[in-house]
Amino acid sequence: PQPTRLIYLDTDVVVVEDIAELHDMDLGGQPAAAVEDCFQHFELYIDFVELRSRGLDKGFDPKACVFNRGVFVVDVVKWREARITSDIEMWMARYKDSKKDLYRYGMSQPPWLLALGHRYQRMHSKWNCRGLGREALDITEFKDVQAVMGLRSKADKKSLKIYQDDKVRPFISTCSADAGLLHFNGAMKPWLSGKWGKKKAPLCAIPALQLSALPQPVPIKQRVERCEARWWAFLSEAGAVALQKPAGGAG
Repeated sequence: PQPTRLIYLDTDVVVVEDIAELHDMDLGGQPAAAVEDCFQHFELYIDFVELRSRGLDKGFDPKACVFNRGVFVVDVVKWREARITSDIEMWMARYKDSKKDLYRYGMSQPPWLLALGHRYQRMHSKWNCRGLGREALDITEFKDVQAVMGLRSKADKKSLKIYQDDKVRPFISTCSADAGLLHFNGAMKPWLSGKWGKKKAPLCAIPALQLSALPQPVPIKQRVERCEARWWAFLSEAGAVALQKPAGGAG
């Protein structure tokens, strides 16, 4: 029998919890489900001036939240009925034929956003805890981290620094504390840590159960760990060796 439900995971995703829940979830009649990200909006990826000049703006909202395609669930029947694959290919062709770029920041996320538009079911954020390979937070994200983790002491604030580019380093993930899927998107991949140079390692909030066992209150340095540690904890020795081999290498 043909599959009726597909689950897609990027290759830099670690599975922490049973994803059978994603297979069984109610998609509300939509062709796909994904995790919404309201720290980013359509206008970040799409050139709406160019879109309108070519008569391609079909009611898209520049301020609409994006949804990350590193993890998504597909209702195969609804996806085919809505011709989502054809729409993605259409937007890729329009980009290729355009004298000016219709979109930016990659060749996969923007056409996915344009093809799906609002036709997706929102998944809980635990199913795509992303950014674990990023170097920095923007100011809005940093304020959210402050609120979630309650960074108030002088020691906590000194451990993070706002730089001239209005970025806060290092990157800190709060969703890693209870994530079902850990997504290491970003340039600072765990298997490339030897090439990071002087960049500060991304930090991940430790699991809630682990945190509860520590004396309270817990300073920020004890509430986080290097995100790469979470990656290697789930990787087999054979997998670790394979990642160190050059692309196209034998074996």
